[in-house]
Amino acid sequence: MLCYLISSDDQWMTLPSIPAGLAIPPGLEFLLPCAGAHVRQRTDMIEMFTGIDTPNKYAIYNDQGQFMYYAQEQQNFGGFLAAQYLGDNRGFYFTVTDGLGRQAFSVSRSSKLWTDCEMIVEAPPGIPAGFVSYNSSLCSRGVLTIWDAGRNPVLSVPFPSECDCGGDRGYMVMTGSDIVGSIVRKYPGFMKQAFTNCDNFALDFPVDLDVRIKCTLLACAIMIDFIDYEDKRN
Repeated sequence: MLCYLISSDDQWMTLPSIPAGLAIPPGLEFLLPCAGAHVRQRTDMIEMFTGIDTPNKYAIYNDQGQFMYYAQEQQNFGGFLAAQYLGDNRGFYFTVTDGLGRQAFSVSRSSKLWTDCEMIVEAPPGIPAGFVSYNSSLCSRGVLTIWDAGRNPVLSVPFPSECDCGGDRGYMVMTGSDIVGSIVRKYPGFMKQAFTNCDNFALDFPVDLDVRIKCTLLACAIMIDFIDYEDKRN
């Protein structure tokens, strides 16, 4: 699975040293020195040629382009059927593993059939690291609200207008009215967009942000991919 998600040319990030007395969930050490990341969806040839919706896969890199994690959507038979009939509205569950083979965190989202939904990020799995709620209205395309493990609101990510004009599309990361970062979907070009539904996201955020919130922002890129791009391949 790891060989499928990353290239032999990829450079792997070395495990950073952790300051004494700083408690970090295993696997999230890689996020400590990061001021950004890249989330890159991987092409599935079966899906590309048959139209059958297969589990999503992403490789995650730091702001220097070094490999940190791979994320794999887990599906049972019921999940497979939900993918075919509910598409991007399905609930999902991802395991996210680092280069050492540790499951660093997990990401789960409820179904979005009724527009609003919630995502839970656990690091390590079983221990909440953050929550993300998606709410929309007639006057807004929606906003992601990021909550810490104690259910305190920390950040928000408003959705931009529907038109992306064929270029990069930015989702601002905000605290109150201040912009502190961004999640940018990189425009893949007409031909690639026409034949695949694979998307790349570039994130930037404060380097001193808690690593639990950083991994929750990584999960937000996956959630944005589902909401805005997952079912746009046709």
